[in-house]
Amino acid sequence: MDNIIKPGTVAGEQREQSQPDAKTSKFTLTDLADEWHFFTHGALFAFAEFKYPDEDPIADWYVGQPRETVILNQPFAKPVFEGLDTPTHIPGLSWNHVFCAVRKERWQSLFEFLGGVCSVNSHTDAFYSVFSGDITILDPGMVDRYSVLHPNLPQVTVTVFCVDGNRNRWEVRPPAVPTAPPRFVKMPPTAAAKALADAAMSGDIEALRNRENPAFQDHLDKYQAVRERGPIIEEP
Repeated sequence: MDNIIKPGTVAGEQREQSQPDAKTSKFTLTDLADEWHFFTHGALFAFAEFKYPDEDPIADWYVGQPRETVILNQPFAKPVFEGLDTPTHIPGLSWNHVFCAVRKERWQSLFEFLGGVCSVNSHTDAFYSVFSGDITILDPGMVDRYSVLHPNLPQVTVTVFCVDGNRNRWEVRPPAVPTAPPRFVKMPPTAAAKALADAAMSGDIEALRNRENPAFQDHLDKYQAVRERGPIIEEP
């Protein structure tokens, strides 16, 4: 990956890197829902060529956060998603099995940071940008605890970061039934992603950060809509 373009940074500049204080513990998401926001950004590693953990954008975000900031990184026995087959830091476990969480007072900052990440691979002319939506699923902690998939188990809301590239778009589909995992599907790229890719491939990196740029503004408006309206799971 040549350039990982993050909000408030310049491509290629040297920044102090630090890994988040990732902790794993056995819990149910229902227990933590009042204080924590749940999310997954596994699609960046599955579809956008980001390498985990060396190119995890959360590490860059974490550098600028208060020292007491904590990222929960929780694996579950049963798959929570379908399609995120890329390995995690845990041997034998893919991103299909992992959720992340951050305290709600830190969520808005992280949401805006991840929502503005773009990346370019000039060797393959590949471009990737990020969009997100909220889905509701069975609490995977409850599923693990009781070893059962039942529609009457508590449900939780999770923000899913997806990928829109100049070749393909990967988005999440809610499960047809509550006991099935949400699945990632490959779709044609959007016009906004193609326009951003053209700017990036031409070397016009500043255009990607310029809020007057129509394509980038479209993305910013989309992220703002998520915050104001909630879920934006898009159908083909």
